[in-house]
Amino acid sequence: PRCLARLRGVRLSDRGAVLRAEKTMPCYWGLRQAVGQRIRLHGLRTAGASAAAGTAFVAHQAFGPVRCSGASEGTSPVPRFDLVKPYYDESTYFGRLRNALDLIDARLLLVSDDELGNSQRLLEDYKAGQVREGVSDSELWRARRVVEGIIHPVTGEKMFVLGRMSAFVLVNMPIAAGMLIHGPTSTGAAVFWQWANQSNNVVCNYVNRSGASVEWGGILQSYGLATSVSCGLALAAGRMMDHNPRLKRFGIIVPYFAVISASTANMFFSRMKEWTSGVPVFDDEGRERGLSARAGLEGVVRTVTTRSWIVPMPLLVLPPILMQALRKIPFMATRPPLLTFTELLTIAVCLQGVLPLVLAMQPSTMKLKASSLEPEFQGLKDSRGKDVEFLYANKGL
Repeated sequence: PRCLARLRGVRLSDRGAVLRAEKTMPCYWGLRQAVGQRIRLHGLRTAGASAAAGTAFVAHQAFGPVRCSGASEGTSPVPRFDLVKPYYDESTYFGRLRNALDLIDARLLLVSDDELGNSQRLLEDYKAGQVREGVSDSELWRARRVVEGIIHPVTGEKMFVLGRMSAFVLVNMPIAAGMLIHGPTSTGAAVFWQWANQSNNVVCNYVNRSGASVEWGGILQSYGLATSVSCGLALAAGRMMDHNPRLKRFGIIVPYFAVISASTANMFFSRMKEWTSGVPVFDDEGRERGLSARAGLEGVVRTVTTRSWIVPMPLLVLPPILMQALRKIPFMATRPPLLTFTELLTIAVCLQGVLPLVLAMQPSTMKLKASSLEPEFQGLKDSRGKDVEFLYANKGL
């Protein structure tokens, strides 16, 4: 990957000369091994170029762009490492989208405890100004990405693996498939999968909360309320459709409202501590200024409108529409296993594609006007004696 970063933007016919000029023969042999076939120095063959491009894309998605050891700082695509600012610009939607893709990368689930510990020590050394010589910005960004994908930003504790955003698609895949494929077969099946969905939601809400402490009474209350609402709506919808078959034309809408109603209640109650006791807010200098319940409520509302309302929409709408169209094709209609595989693939694509698009709608860190928060946050001064106009808080996911 380091070699490929140096070769990015260089014509194929010139790549051998670039490698020779930079005296990076180890890079060449590493590239040859990665591609898995013979590559001539004076140019990459078509097959080799395709494999190299694929390797570069995977490396970019997994670790961000990295530079060749022979590349100069002036040509490095890697931004200077920062402990606070994200790798990609959060002020643009595309930048937030790329950060979201990093966040949900399932390969973070494969990070070992040893690698996590090394990443934490590397960041601690950076904070103390004791980074050993030779550590690159790429390594620091990789360490921060690993730590932020596994360690909770407020509590500093390791997050439960099934509640991490990197596990979101893998965990929700069987639940979504059950709701769409098995759920419509009977009222009991619909109730079961609504219960499974809300059980997963309460775990996800707890793990990705923005506050440090939780109110377990609120967690249990939200779980009971959400499961009651979703299962009750599923039961009521089943009975209504049995008595009035014409309502089946609205079959897509009913489970959607059941899901978003239960998810909204689940979100508010499982994160009750945030909008009753407050979440930490910080100024531009990174100093914590106290706990704000209004900031906590804003974070919960923003999360509800994206993850609870928008994420389920394409997932519950697109696969049924596509499958209804495919069942009219004779070739597909006579092959039920192929239909099932296609539906599962469609669900996976919707989950993987929609989640980062939704997460990118809003920055993970909220920028709030001090005047919109509690009175104690108004009239604050920074270290230079200037008024603190904005405060920042973690939105949660």
